[in-house]
Amino acid sequence: MGTDNATLLRQVQHLGRFLRERGLEPGERCAILGQTCQCWALCDLAVYAVAGVSVPIYPNLRLEDIAYIIDNSRARILCLQSQEHLVEVEAARRAGGMPSLRAVLTFNTIGTLIGETHENSNPFPGEVSKREDLATIVYTSGTTGPPKGAMLTHGNLLAEQEGLIEWFDQIERGDEPLSLLTYLPLAHMIARSEVYAGLFHDLRVHFASALEALATELLEIEPSILVAVPRVFEKVYEKIHDQIRCKSRLQRAIFSWAKHLGLRTEEKKETGERLRLNEQVQLALADRLVYRTIRSRFGSRFRFAILGGAPFPPVVHRFFAACGLTLLEGYGLTEVSALSHGTRFGEVRVGTVGKPLRSITCRFDSDGEILLCGPTVFLGYYANPEATASAFDGAWFRTGDVGRLDCYGNLVITDRKKDLIITSQGKNIAPQNVEQVMSRSPLIEQFLCFGDRHKYLTGMIVPNVLRLSERLGCNLGTLPDWHLDTRVQKVIQTEVERLNQQLNRFEQIKAFLVVPEPFTVENSLMTPTMKIRRRAVYQKYQKLLEALYTAEEIATSSTSIIP
Repeated sequence: MGTDNATLLRQVQHLGRFLRERGLEPGERCAILGQTCQCWALCDLAVYAVAGVSVPIYPNLRLEDIAYIIDNSRARILCLQSQEHLVEVEAARRAGGMPSLRAVLTFNTIGTLIGETHENSNPFPGEVSKREDLATIVYTSGTTGPPKGAMLTHGNLLAEQEGLIEWFDQIERGDEPLSLLTYLPLAHMIARSEVYAGLFHDLRVHFASALEALATELLEIEPSILVAVPRVFEKVYEKIHDQIRCKSRLQRAIFSWAKHLGLRTEEKKETGERLRLNEQVQLALADRLVYRTIRSRFGSRFRFAILGGAPFPPVVHRFFAACGLTLLEGYGLTEVSALSHGTRFGEVRVGTVGKPLRSITCRFDSDGEILLCGPTVFLGYYANPEATASAFDGAWFRTGDVGRLDCYGNLVITDRKKDLIITSQGKNIAPQNVEQVMSRSPLIEQFLCFGDRHKYLTGMIVPNVLRLSERLGCNLGTLPDWHLDTRVQKVIQTEVERLNQQLNRFEQIKAFLVVPEPFTVENSLMTPTMKIRRRAVYQKYQKLLEALYTAEEIATSSTSIIP
């Protein structure tokens, strides 16, 4: 983490002593609230050093949610970063809230303490935890109801890293040490797993200062590995195409040729078909003219990226693969200590998330739900026996996701079980498939489809205002109620009809609703892990959505109803 192991150990021991002096006893909870940074990671490790239990909290949660997690977990100490959070928490405590807290520590105080650590600091022996001891309670940002605290043991966390040994052994190390750039919130289990992987697999971990700075810091730090959500690469893909539109006709033609050549050859590779000599020559030329420029955006030492958390559009995946970037899709959940499946090198199959990690066993229930069993599976939900009981089928954890295996044994995620739409005609439809197709449009920023117990599907569309403005030749942001503009409706309707041709008849969107407000964490329509709260969206727009079904039966053409 930017420091050698000996220095890191001293810092963790020094901070652990400080936490013990502030009253953190073995088995007690310490909550951590802040943006991704080295101080956050050191707090987490220091809690483990004194056999405490780490409770991460997303920094963009409302005060009510922060208080709920602190109260539910009975946290004794809170380490926080921002002055705004400090003021809010102290005000709540003066009003009688968060009674379990003994101390509130700021990252500034902790940073000063870490800076005072030196080689002659008295070593703090800490406490030795057993594999079966509780290590962390991670509150999942559920799309419905209050968050549930998933209890993970030290054995769970170790089994996760042990399961990655086979995977990391495939990597050719070379002379330079592997490095990793993380930007995901450390309250997310996958981001903490990145930190633990740094210690367990000898990686140098760097922390991005902000998501907005990721592109710049990729070039400054030049990491070997990036763990990201697919949207990061989708944004890069869109930006590349935006820039190409401003180039000369010749440059646009060269890019288009290279892109389609790459997509065709990647599809051939997936089927095992050998490339002809002329195709190999063309690829070499395309690399010189186009691909290498795109690769350079990720730094000269970039080796691969691990993607998960959302579907990755196949065309985007194949595009970057053609450019020479190795993108490995994975799958996991907080309840299985982060990653349960991952694509191996040389076994990339677009649209799949790979095979189970070592020691993880996967099977499917009769309805296609993915069930997982193994040493990374959590103990259950803290102080919530009902939720724990419903999450298990014996020793098997019910993921809530629906999937299948491809002919190579790779897992394919098809949808969330609870999100499946069953029409009034009894047709089961996975909304994820429809939403992925509609989201391919550069004019559509966010898309949700509905239709449970109805005859047909409808959609809710948040347009991409910048792209839409370019298409219409005006700045929509300066117009009041721009989403009411008939030109906007006509363009969006044409786009929906075009994309409908890529769907089965029963999946096609027959009516849609245009809304100007995006789904965000701030308006509570998205979780801190950037998943849209489908039920919350439906409740907010319920009357307008139901109005799409109260009119006469829609036959063939799409119709828009505007709030």
